[in-house]
Amino acid sequence: MIWTSTIYGYIQEKIIVSVLNQELIQRRSELKIKEEMKGDVLYVSLSGKVIGGPELLDVKTVFQNAVNQDNLKVLLDLGKVTWMDSSGLGVIVSGHTTLARADGSLRILNATKKIHELFIITKLITIFETYNDKQEALNSFGD
Repeated sequence: MIWTSTIYGYIQEKIIVSVLNQELIQRRSELKIKEEMKGDVLYVSLSGKVIGGPELLDVKTVFQNAVNQDNLKVLLDLGKVTWMDSSGLGVIVSGHTTLARADGSLRILNATKKIHELFIITKLITIFETYNDKQEALNSFGD
């Protein structure tokens, strides 16, 4: 009887660990980052949830790498973002600051209604230039 309950406990523990690992993998994969040069503008598209977690370091790294590689014009497309929390917003503000300190600039493209409202509530709408048209956003950087 003890042996059976030990095996049952072991199996139950393995199942729980497996489920938790799947949740971590799923959460990690909820944020996708796509980078592409459009002339002299680095176009960055985020999709999924922009929420606290290790994947936000990847977004922060995109901005830092842009500065390190002299890509000082960054267009951030948020059209496929399904959710953003304060940590996600903080990383975007940090990216803006990183670029601004290097005499670069960040433009926001396709902010969803919820994200746009978040920008208004936090008064960040006064800091970010936002666009709904990709070509207009790209043209806004000038030469």
